Amino acid sequence: MEFSQPNQDPHPTILDNDVDMERHKRLMRSGQIWLCTGLGMLGLSFALNMLFHAEGSSILMVMYGLTTIGVSCVMKSLVNIFN
Repeated sequence: MEFSQPNQDPHPTILDNDVDMERHKRLMRSGQIWLCTGLGMLGLSFALNMLFHAEGSSILMVMYGLTTIGVSCVMKSLVNIFN
């Protein structure tokens, strides 16, 4: 069993704060990338839905596939940003 010295801080805060700050920056940047990707997919899905609907083509793949991928990317970004 190890005992700490009375003058040693058992919880170093400077290193932890620096590491936490770098981790937060990395997750925030990753979250922004995922958010842009998700919003791009949702925008593409909307545009293709309008295009295919005007032509009378089937929109099921676009409506369900791209929208699901877009929403998943947005949810991933929220997890990264607010984690």
